[in-house]
Amino acid sequence: MRLFLAILLTLSAAPHAQTSVSLAPGRGSEALEDALEVYVGEGSADIAAIESEAATFRSAESLYPAAAGLPETYWARVRLRSSAPASARWIVPLSLDDVTATLVREDGSRETQRTGRRVPLARRSLPLVDPPAIEIELEAGETATLYLRVRHRLAGYDDPVEALPVEDRVFDASERRHDAFQFLFIGIAFALAFYNLFLFATFRDASYLYYVLFLTFVTLQWATHEGYLTLFLWPEGQVSFQLEWSFFALVLSALAYTQFARRFLHARDLAPRLDLTLRVVLVGWAASGILGLAG
Repeated sequence: MRLFLAILLTLSAAPHAQTSVSLAPGRGSEALEDALEVYVGEGSADIAAIESEAATFRSAESLYPAAAGLPETYWARVRLRSSAPASARWIVPLSLDDVTATLVREDGSRETQRTGRRVPLARRSLPLVDPPAIEIELEAGETATLYLRVRHRLAGYDDPVEALPVEDRVFDASERRHDAFQFLFIGIAFALAFYNLFLFATFRDASYLYYVLFLTFVTLQWATHEGYLTLFLWPEGQVSFQLEWSFFALVLSALAYTQFARRFLHARDLAPRLDLTLRVVLVGWAASGILGLAG
């Protein structure tokens, strides 16, 4: 009996065996949540305390505080193991407010990145990636530990995205297609705007000018939403500024399009009831803009 109790005490005192996430070529990787552990302690602790042998972790099924019963600021870790036959790079989406990611290799070297929806684009490791993400590069068969210091508002709107690593060649191909379609849309919109500006200069019809304004504002709104305009003009700006400009560009585009419809359809003369409805729509959008300015 004493021997049995001694064995039980020895097993209970043994260190927690940390499982790992396998990073495989293509889309064969496991999600970080499969081996996620969260630190049992204050989120304000530094990484030295988190790495110490005295640090206690427990398993968790989600990175989102509301889903996992976590505070707004906390530490997490996950063990990574490369299953690729050669050195490879993976992109890991982290759709959270603010994440500081530190990759600790077996030789003790560290690499730190920052990302998150509330982090300025210029400070993100991958500025134009949506959802926000980090990149990790491991040699063939290499293992490393990824520490994540997460800040995420419990009252915020969560759009849960699984932290599933994707190999860089797959990710880059997807991003190229995405950017190609975005720039194609923006290019067509600006081409139509210049064409209608030419028509306005020729016929002096105000409906063409309103259509030019609509195309201009909707293109600016889309470019802001996708991060292109923000990255080039206000890379260090707060994300709230990006959202505000995107909202006001949307309001202005709606005002311009409604006014275009009134002029192009000659609603005032041919359809008074329709014109009245469009006037109400104009007032509604103008009120939205004023309320937005008021905060």
